[in-house]
Amino acid sequence: MEQEYKISINITPKAFEGLARQGMLCHQGICELCDDALAAALPGEKARVCVALAPDADKNFLQLAVADWGSGMELFALTNALQLGSSPLSNNRLNEHGYGLNNALACLSGGTGDWCIYTRDAPGPYFQVHGPFDLEMTVKTTDTIDLPESLNLQWSEPSTVVYVRVPMTIARTLQRQGNRKLSDLATLRMWLIEHLGVAYRGYLELDPVTLEPSAKIAVTVGQSSLLVPPIPVPMMLSRTEKLEVELGGKVVP
Repeated sequence: MEQEYKISINITPKAFEGLARQGMLCHQGICELCDDALAAALPGEKARVCVALAPDADKNFLQLAVADWGSGMELFALTNALQLGSSPLSNNRLNEHGYGLNNALACLSGGTGDWCIYTRDAPGPYFQVHGPFDLEMTVKTTDTIDLPESLNLQWSEPSTVVYVRVPMTIARTLQRQGNRKLSDLATLRMWLIEHLGVAYRGYLELDPVTLEPSAKIAVTVGQSSLLVPPIPVPMMLSRTEKLEVELGGKVVP
């Protein structure tokens, strides 16, 4: 049976709108959500993150969802994460204690737009909360994740999904000098993949022992899905070489 909980928030709508005016770019907001998703990885398991893009009925917006399959949040942790600058919880998956989450929601939504979070810390119903922010918000329990059908989360049964309806004026900041009229999601995806490949290259590179990455990040547009590759960043024409050395008769990589 669906349950409702009223929670108090320490962010006024005006303060939330102020967060949106700080100049954060679209990929920076998405990276805030990916940071939280990677931090949620279960011990001993590889992190899985999906960034889903889809067109909106209004051509001036796009649909965005960031999902992960790690450790989600129960009601108290979710309430704590929605506060601005609240003290961290020892078991809270949001390492930035609400700063990164709230910044991302504010900047990606334009400050007054629509967003929604679904999360659970165990199999069963999800906790669901809708934006925009207000001093009192309603958290509901639900058995299903109600997203636009065009959003493809790549894998089933996520633990947490953050959905935002993003104005195209914000989405186009994926490329600061890009075409301000561009609405082609395939091109926007390629820009986003480049940002993610650089930012998370350490997670995406193959481990020299297991030959597996520490994380997989998929970016989908409709049913089309691409994995983000690691993108190295050259530093003053430097290069990195890995050597094996022998210490006490033992070869150490």
